[in-house]
Amino acid sequence: MLTQSKEELKARNGIPASATWIMPCLPSAEQRQVLSGRQLDQNSVDFQHIKGWIEFCEIHHEACRNNIEVDMIPGLRVIDCSTRKIIAASRDCHFAALSYLWGPNSSQVATPRYDELPAIAPKVIEDAVLAAKALAIPFLWVDRYCVDQTNPAEKHTLIQKMDQIYQGAAVTFVDAVGDSPEQGFPGVSTLPRSLQTAVIIGGQRLIAVPDVAKEILSSPWSTRGWTYQEGLLSRRRLIFTRSQVYFQCMGMHCCESVNLPPATFSLNDMGKFYEKADGLRVLPSAGVGQNNREVLGRIGEYLQRRLSFDVDALNAFIGILERFRARDRPLYHFYGVPFEDRRITNEKPVVAGKLDPFHGLHKFPDRGQAEKSFMTWLMWKATVPPTTRFFTIRKEFPTWTWVHWKGIGSIQVDFETFVPVKAIASIKISERQPKRKIHLEDYIARIKKGQGTGTNYIDYLPCLYVTGWFAEVRGRPSNGSALDDAVAMLNDHYKTYNIEDIKLQVLCDAEERKLLAGGSANYYVMWLHVRGDLAAMRNDAALLEGLVILKNGGDDNDAYRRVGTIQWRPRGSTHFWVEGQTAKFGNGFDESKVTYFHCERRTIRLV
Repeated sequence: MLTQSKEELKARNGIPASATWIMPCLPSAEQRQVLSGRQLDQNSVDFQHIKGWIEFCEIHHEACRNNIEVDMIPGLRVIDCSTRKIIAASRDCHFAALSYLWGPNSSQVATPRYDELPAIAPKVIEDAVLAAKALAIPFLWVDRYCVDQTNPAEKHTLIQKMDQIYQGAAVTFVDAVGDSPEQGFPGVSTLPRSLQTAVIIGGQRLIAVPDVAKEILSSPWSTRGWTYQEGLLSRRRLIFTRSQVYFQCMGMHCCESVNLPPATFSLNDMGKFYEKADGLRVLPSAGVGQNNREVLGRIGEYLQRRLSFDVDALNAFIGILERFRARDRPLYHFYGVPFEDRRITNEKPVVAGKLDPFHGLHKFPDRGQAEKSFMTWLMWKATVPPTTRFFTIRKEFPTWTWVHWKGIGSIQVDFETFVPVKAIASIKISERQPKRKIHLEDYIARIKKGQGTGTNYIDYLPCLYVTGWFAEVRGRPSNGSALDDAVAMLNDHYKTYNIEDIKLQVLCDAEERKLLAGGSANYYVMWLHVRGDLAAMRNDAALLEGLVILKNGGDDNDAYRRVGTIQWRPRGSTHFWVEGQTAKFGNGFDESKVTYFHCERRTIRLV
């Protein structure tokens, strides 16, 4: 009987401290019946064993079955693993996909269109071909060779279809070893796997089971932007690590060094062992998530990843957004900002009574739920890691999308107090050619139609035309109000302020901070909507929300940059003066003594 602790047993017998478990290694007949460790061949992956996992999944997991018609993905080509030719994918094409790192020396220089694999391809591609053949999968999809990098239109189309490509693959091979394609898969051809430690104690052979989850999560693959969606969108993943192969589908997860019937690992069997084995799970079992708001979690996870090129920041996440759009209740996006075209849960109609304190501000027809939802998401707020001192930006993207900002940790959107809501602004977007402005409802209608131009965000200019109540953020110093205090503190690169009735969040890069410190830039506000009960007698039952913006500079007089958000909960003494195209929002009824926002109705271009 063993009385030593696991730590003592490891130390005394030279077993790596990183091992998750120490397990008995049993004869083959007994292995099939009870939990045990498997002694792995250092030079050879047991593909026959792995086939059993895939076959079990194909038979028992409804969630893992393919509903993608491959021939509906325009321009999809695959590698014939027998001939190495690159051919058009057929309707019933049975293929594997590859997720790997292009390497630190890769560049944005377009590679030529390939009609077949080179005689000597990078090692990870060669090993992926061997793995596909060992699993009787005849075709392989590799972005580097199957996408014509010299054809921007084809490349963009396929990037928009990444969710369908990875979902359509029978399995995705993941290289969780190297930071380039030159090393290959351990145990497939020439690269050996790390030696598995084994000891004999009291006549019983014990083997160390490596911490495969730690191996994967600490790998270069888990740090890169592009690989995030590749792992999450796949139905089945075979992840090659230095020690073993790990498998995860939508219904189970298991690793090569642990022997147990697949049913025990399945989500259908919630036994005690599965609860312990859940620590091995690497990717979320629910894929991208169960509801549309979970896109916030996916954005937060993605923001922890690194990209070699800023221009890829949206493309590397577009497959996740497309998966949300394909739901029964679609979540659309415009340059990465999500929105729906359905009524927000539990939202009630706005009833503006005689005591409505915002009477006169509602000068815009209700364009429908899409515009209202877009304004909700446009009010996203950033959470910032404590280590972030300054933001840098991606100039390729507009300031009003989270994709523009580098250094934020995640984003949050306030849904709970959005019942009910009344828009006091209107938003349009513009086609590239001809430059015709349309509403978001028209944009959705084109997406649903699914044909011709206008069905993709890239068909539109990266700007918003916002018409609403525009104000310079200012206060009278003699009054000493909370508004004055809030404005005085805006000259920092990042702050969230809660000062009595005003809440502000401002993000600035280093260049903008210099402008503000030198007094050559002013903050402005574009009010978007009113939350709360407009028919209530108390003004503080409602909340005014808008964007904090800066003038873009140069000769572009109507262009502004989003740098933050503002929320203002008027107090009982707040009053509003609306006269035609101007309005004043003030604390108190005596206009001569009040601190106020002086607004005018204006259309600006948010870039």
